[in-house]
Amino acid sequence: MEARGRNADILGTIVSAQALRLLVDLVDTTGGTRYFDSEQPLPRSVVEQTMGAVRAHTQVLTAAALTGLRDIARLRLYGPANPYARTSLAAFNIEGMNPFQIAEQLGALGVESRAGCHCATLAHRDLGLDPPASCRLSFAVYNTMDDVTTALSSLEHVVRATGGTRWL
Repeated sequence: MEARGRNADILGTIVSAQALRLLVDLVDTTGGTRYFDSEQPLPRSVVEQTMGAVRAHTQVLTAAALTGLRDIARLRLYGPANPYARTSLAAFNIEGMNPFQIAEQLGALGVESRAGCHCATLAHRDLGLDPPASCRLSFAVYNTMDDVTTALSSLEHVVRATGGTRWL
């Protein structure tokens, strides 16, 4: 039976609250106070500190990724150039290469990426992309600078390995 009304997603709310508590503990801006699986109130200031730390971390990774992506031949990067004015992802295409095949090749090298319209089909169509898709790298709290380096070197390998081969 489907829940309806004001309490329709109470389980989702509880799970989200516990996920936030776990994130606070993982980032540990509180100096050791543990919130996950406790009844201790989670102060707004702790949530703000945690999210600020996550944002700072992902911005550093995004900045490094954007710098490296700009050096890859035939790569077109989408979104703001300023890593502090964007989310922690990088959507791109490489001239002559199908974004789905780029993602597949990266996956074979152990790099997680996604290809598709990323819930932005109209934007991809407006850009005149055929197929209306891009490849995307995303960065989160669990990523490291080594992950960025690996992603960039793997993408460079994919581009070099295809040379002038056109996949479209």
